Amino acid sequence: MQSDTSKIEIESEITLLIPDREVRRLYLSVFVESLTEAHSHGANKWGVYYIVDANRLRLLVGSIIVLTVHKQGLWMALDHELLQKSKEEQNMLNLSNNWRWDTDDYPEYTRIPSINGYYMPSPSGDYLQIWPTIRQHHFAYVGKVAKKFSQLREDSQQRHMPEVLVYLRQELNRYVPEPVYDEFVFPLSNPIREIREYESSPQNQNLQKTERESIIQSRVGQEQFRTGLIRYWGKCAVTNCQKAEILRASHIKPWRESSNTERQMYTMDCYSFRILMSLLIVDLSLLLTMERL
Repeated sequence: MQSDTSKIEIESEITLLIPDREVRRLYLSVFVESLTEAHSHGANKWGVYYIVDANRLRLLVGSIIVLTVHKQGLWMALDHELLQKSKEEQNMLNLSNNWRWDTDDYPEYTRIPSINGYYMPSPSGDYLQIWPTIRQHHFAYVGKVAKKFSQLREDSQQRHMPEVLVYLRQELNRYVPEPVYDEFVFPLSNPIREIREYESSPQNQNLQKTERESIIQSRVGQEQFRTGLIRYWGKCAVTNCQKAEILRASHIKPWRESSNTERQMYTMDCYSFRILMSLLIVDLSLLLTMERL
């Protein structure tokens, strides 16, 4: 939804909000990591908008604010259940100068349990030491919220500001995904059918049970592999298209035609040399379908 606020106005407001350019880039980089994580759970699950009067930049998933950028820092929701399991990580956050718990406005959510606080990365300090812990618990919460809601709430879809994403791309010079709000569901793959065909194939009946299960899990992990590729590369390897909803992690050699060894190799992480066996490519059939809508 196009807003009345331009990209230039967004840039001006956020510069006033966080005057120090180095600190601003740190804050915005965390913001983009969070929205990219939300996008990995569904292109229609999230949206961003800037509240001019309150000087706040927000990320919503479903109907819940999961991250807000304002003068006090990066307000973030962390997964309550996961964090309660580690007293060591709680203590690390308690002792850090770059984190403080929210004890005023929204210390927690109860609908999807969270515990909330302010992350304050700065060029000096231990912010890099605590970020992996914060990211783990924040991403876990984003995932739970995305699973709870089928899409971003309709009134929030109307508030979404594409201008914010344009600004983030230019300010950080990096890939930033775009949400897609529509009813069309893209049939990116049918791993269940392929797994059933694999299990019923006579040539695979003599394999050890553990080996068969490992190969099947490699196919189940395909979507995680696709998510990793999108996070790392951010675009099609051939066309440079950045619309994540029409990108497919495609093997040069189809899964059903591959050997068992090749199948297990396909789900290696996206930094591996074996990425050469796969391409993040635009699904042309889906692109043509979109053009007809």
